[in-house]
This record gives sequence, C-alpha cells and structure tokens, in this order.
Amino acid sequence: MPVPLAARIALVTAGGAGVAALLGDWTVLVTSDSRADLVVRPVLVGALLVTLPAVLVRRRLLAAHQGALAAATLVGLLAGYLVNPYAWTGRALVAEGIVGRGVEASALDLLLWLALGAGAALAQTRHAAGRDQALGYRD
Repeated sequence: MPVPLAARIALVTAGGAGVAALLGDWTVLVTSDSRADLVVRPVLVGALLVTLPAVLVRRRLLAAHQGALAAATLVGLLAGYLVNPYAWTGRALVAEGIVGRGVEASALDLLLWLALGAGAALAQTRHAAGRDQALGYRD
C-alpha cells in the first residue's frame, strides 16, 4: 500500500472538509438561516470527496496495482474522516439533517464518506493493473 498516497488523501479530505464546514457555518451567519449549512457543507464536501481522491489516485495508476491503490484510498479516507473534528459530532456530511447529531450521524456520515471517496477513486483505477499484470501502457 502506498503510504504517501494514503497520507495525502487523509490530509486533503480532512482539510477540505474542515474548510467546507467553516464555509457552511459562515453561510449560516451571513444568511441568518440556521439550516443553511445543511445544504452548503454536504455539497462542498461531496464535491471534494468525488474529485480529490480520484485525482490523487489517477496520478499513481502506473506506479501501483489496483489493490494497493484501493487500500491506500480506504485508509486515507478513514484517516481523513477521523481527523476531521466535524465528523466527531456527526456534522461531516448529510446525516445531521437525517438523524440529528450524535453517534448515529457519525456512523452514517462515515459510510457515505467512504462510499463517495472510494467509489470515485476506484472508478479511476478500473483500468489499473491487477495483481498479476504488468504495469504500463499497452500498444
């Protein structure tokens, strides 16, 4: 498993989600609508989770096998979620609007976080080499 890739995914997702949450909080202050962050935050975090891990994984398609990329992606996403302080209260994605804040929201957000990030990243690696294949471009 490429550890630098996992670390990069963790830092990018945690930092980006923190910025998105702060923008959601700022939107609440500007609009005076206490539920505005339930729209802004999930849209920004969702866009981040769909694009950034996929871009980071795509750069390594020729340097690692698909299994290693998948493992690094999942570890990086999990670490990024755990480092995000908004995830500790169930405010990482959309679960707060469904079940309220708490452990249930944190668990649901974690599942959504992993599904979005890993799904997009793994879609990028579908043509990466398998365990028994040689890496590189085909003629």
